[in-house]
Amino acid sequence: MSVKKRVLLVLLGVLLCTTSAWATPVDLAFQRVDPGTSVQVYINGLNHGEYSGGALAGSYVNLIDKLETFTYCVDIFQYAPGVNVHVTYDLRELLGDDKYKRAAYIMSKYLPSSATAEQKVIAQVAIWEIVSGGTPGNLESGDFRVTRDWGGLAGAQDLVREALNLNLSNFDTSNFKLAFNAGTQDFLVYSPVPEPATMLLFGAGLIGLAGFGRKKLFKRA
Repeated sequence: MSVKKRVLLVLLGVLLCTTSAWATPVDLAFQRVDPGTSVQVYINGLNHGEYSGGALAGSYVNLIDKLETFTYCVDIFQYAPGVNVHVTYDLRELLGDDKYKRAAYIMSKYLPSSATAEQKVIAQVAIWEIVSGGTPGNLESGDFRVTRDWGGLAGAQDLVREALNLNLSNFDTSNFKLAFNAGTQDFLVYSPVPEPATMLLFGAGLIGLAGFGRKKLFKRA
């Protein structure tokens, strides 16, 4: 096999490893909710039952492979992991599910790294409505609803309507990933740093390329 073909194969391998690594398990440890405003809600289906009471709204701060990552919760039917409890999650692409794409749109408007505390709460409540199932749209009815206005209900309702009117064909979700676990809450993640395994694979590919280059040079000599 020629050196050129070997280089192309190595590049293809590195590309496949890098793009597929998001489907590999990562370690996630829940830390806190920022700002953690208690919003009075009703949820039909939380752990297969009904819940009425306070829900901490805001950006869910998690350690993903030991890196502090600001996320939003996209699963109202399960509880978050316990604080500092390490759980294996899969990072997945946002493919074929409009609710996650609309949630990503909301997150793009109120990235936790730059949004105010109130904006984070409004964004989280709006996302909960978007992912609640059925026909979302009204924050005061359905399987998920706000039972008492904390001062941001109108803003969250406007954000829900805006997301539902989104033309999904024009919205790029490539910077978003879904942190999925069948037994606990799922989270929407924005541009997470590749886990160490990905960087090791990428580094191995570069070493391989360097090896091919040296081999070619030695032949010329």
